[in-house]
Amino acid sequence: MDRLIDGEEEVIERDGVVVEVRRRPGDVRLLLFHLKRLEDGRRARANMAAAVTLQRLARRDGAADAGSNWPDAEKVEKLRAELQAMPDAG
Repeated sequence: MDRLIDGEEEVIERDGVVVEVRRRPGDVRLLLFHLKRLEDGRRARANMAAAVTLQRLARRDGAADAGSNWPDAEKVEKLRAELQAMPDAG
């Protein structure tokens, strides 16, 4: 990342003496590699969020199928009549 932002130093020496220090910009291939990694990470996080959402929806649908649906009116009335017919219902 440092090479990408700051570039690279190129030291020019003549007869063992440093004559000049140049800074070359970062390589385009390095920039493309870094951008691809960022995109892959972003895509992975989006896929993970989608998977968690689908799992939550599946759990909620499973709970609805497991019996948390309301009974129909006929069953409620029949049960109420049976309870009222019991001797202890007073």
